[in-house]
Amino acid sequence: MNVILSTELVSRIEDRIQSILANESAGNSHIREVVRRTGALPLALDSGGGLSLAPNGDIIGFFWDHSEIDVEQDPRLVNMALLQGSLKYPELEEIVPPRPADAAECPHCKGTGYPTELEGSGIENIVCYCGGIGWIPPGDDGGKLSLRTAETPSGDIK
Repeated sequence: MNVILSTELVSRIEDRIQSILANESAGNSHIREVVRRTGALPLALDSGGGLSLAPNGDIIGFFWDHSEIDVEQDPRLVNMALLQGSLKYPELEEIVPPRPADAAECPHCKGTGYPTELEGSGIENIVCYCGGIGWIPPGDDGGKLSLRTAETPSGDIK
């Protein structure tokens, strides 16, 4: 899925990518390798892999334990990547999609962005099914398990 980026934003993304690549600190080696591999700015990372934004507007999905990368097509995962990325890189706020009129409130967080079943748990680093945006794209049933693996890159469980 491709995101339309302004010329100025492309330049800022390229600058951020170059900054990551130029940072030779040991603590940055993992992220630097992701950027080298994908040619994109990491937006959302988890134990399985992550999603990055390429300067051409593609959202790139990758796994830590596989060399393959792909352009993410799932609108929910794209939304999650853009919202989570905007929390790290405020200049990306302009590309976080607004809620469409036909989007449904996320059944897992009731629109808050944080799973209701975890309220009061003290766990703060959890991202809801909706990616924290509070709604799910039209056509997403909001309940299917979405687990991206090398065997099921779309996230659909077979």
